[in-house]
Formats: sequence, structure tokens, C-alpha cells
Amino acid sequence: MGTEKGTQFLIKNGLIEAAIDFEANQERFPEAFKLAENHAKYKLPEVHLKFALHLEDENRFKEAEEEFIKANKPSEAINMYEHKQDWHSALQVARQYQPEAVTKVFLNQAKFHFERRDYGKAEQCYINAKEPERAINMYQETRMYGEALRVANKHAPHLVQQINEAYSRGPQMGAPAQSGQEILNSAKLFEESRNY
Repeated sequence: MGTEKGTQFLIKNGLIEAAIDFEANQERFPEAFKLAENHAKYKLPEVHLKFALHLEDENRFKEAEEEFIKANKPSEAINMYEHKQDWHSALQVARQYQPEAVTKVFLNQAKFHFERRDYGKAEQCYINAKEPERAINMYQETRMYGEALRVANKHAPHLVQQINEAYSRGPQMGAPAQSGQEILNSAKLFEESRNY
């Protein structure tokens, strides 16, 4: 029947929703928007979403973001930016349109940096997410007790004692030996907590 005749046939038979979907699926977005605007405004967010996905496939990310927002789907824009590791844009959208997602973006970014062994950047993301315990756990898992203590001293003082005990047990199998300065630091922490 062809696209135009197909659309006319659907409209003539009162199938306006199907006509809008048909136009959007044919990537004839101006026509889909026009039909939705004139006959079924409630379908507009759906058309915006399909258009956004189309733009994303074409790597037109900024335009896709705008369409996701118009479709009331900021989480889709955030996911799009996270997928391409554009953390700045993901955070920008989250802060502006979905503040409850900001922590999730920081945690996903931390995971990304941790997997690449960029512990400093991962730590900063955990701190920004207000989850210093995760940074401490990361450093303990990698047996970087000095770093774990530094983060705990600054952001989670209630964990200092526990970390110091693990730290002072000395090198476990496969862990590097402590330097004299590290042993002194550990002793000072015990002294401060009156654990003579």
C-alpha cells in the first residue's frame, strides 16, 4: 500500500494510534509528531522516546538527550551517557532531572575506575556518592591499608580502629611488608585510641 496510503487507510478506519506507531516505526518522525499533536496528544511522549532511540543509534547524543527529557525518561538519557562513559553528561542530566540517580551514577563511575585499577578516581567517586565505606573496602581488598586508614580518618572515623587492627597484624600471604613508617602510623593510631 505504501507508507502514505497505509497511514491514510489507518486514519480513515479510526486507528489513529496505529497510524502514529506506523509513522514512528517507519522513522517518519515529523509525520508521527504531527498526527499525535493533532489527534492523540497522549501519544507524544511515546513518539519522543522512539525518536530519542533513533537519534541515539545515529550517535546524536545531545539531541537524543533532549528527546528523552521530552518523553519524561531522564533515566534513559543517563543510561545512554553511562554506556558511552560520558560521566559528566550523565551527572548533569541526573542533577537536573533525576536527583535521586546522582549516587547511582557516581557508584557506576567508581566501578568503572576500580575495574581499570584507577583507585584514586574510584575513591573520589565513592566520596562524592557519600559512601566512603566502599572506598575503604576497595583499599582493604587491594591490601592498601595505608590508603584505607587515610580515607577512614577523614570520612569514617568510626572504622579507624577496625582497619588499624587488620593493618597491624602485619603482612598476610602475598601482601607487601609494612614499612617502618607504616608500623609507626599504626602504633600512633592505637595510642590515640588508648589501646596500649
